[in-house]
Amino acid sequence: MAIFFENHTDDRQKIYDVAEEWKDECLLDGKSIIWDGENIWTEQNMNRFRAIFIENPDASGNSFDSKLKKQLENESQSVYKFAIELLFIYYMFPYRKSVSFKTKIEKLEMIASWKGVEFDRSWKVFGALKDGLGATGTFYNTSKYFEVSFLFLVVERLKGLSLDIRKDILHDPKQLKRHADEIRQRLGKRVQALHIFLHLLLPDYFESIASWGA
Repeated sequence: MAIFFENHTDDRQKIYDVAEEWKDECLLDGKSIIWDGENIWTEQNMNRFRAIFIENPDASGNSFDSKLKKQLENESQSVYKFAIELLFIYYMFPYRKSVSFKTKIEKLEMIASWKGVEFDRSWKVFGALKDGLGATGTFYNTSKYFEVSFLFLVVERLKGLSLDIRKDILHDPKQLKRHADEIRQRLGKRVQALHIFLHLLLPDYFESIASWGA
């Protein structure tokens, strides 16, 4: 088993529980992991995010946050919530020494503030951001656009498949790895999110690592 724990066998269980919820509620359906009862991982929201983020990259020297704020301008609250949940997944893995809980929650809270989205850092789901599962290297932060793009693209392609095929892929480590590898190769970057994505969805088969090694 590749389930990670630090002091006792269930000290990261919250992370794995939320990852499983993400799989069942968002990837196999279109629901939210933060805003109960809402549909966030929908084709409509993903199409809008693709248009403003993937197809409209900002080549300026501004920070990721500044670029994202501009890209999200004039979008609906639902698209903002999708962006927040995508970044939530991005922040689930990094160990607290790589990215502190304070930084994680403040980044998500900031995006919510741009649109007046309801956001309460005391919500239980944010417990999944507190400790993390492993260290992430410098590239994970300095090339955030590519890491987030990978997460979006790998999910977008998956959700474009039939429900039965999605279920098969999400429960088969060979199929899931092949699916993720194809997206990574198209992106052309050695994103750490590849390893993170695999571990979050099938932790019994993939190690809790982000690095590509030597």
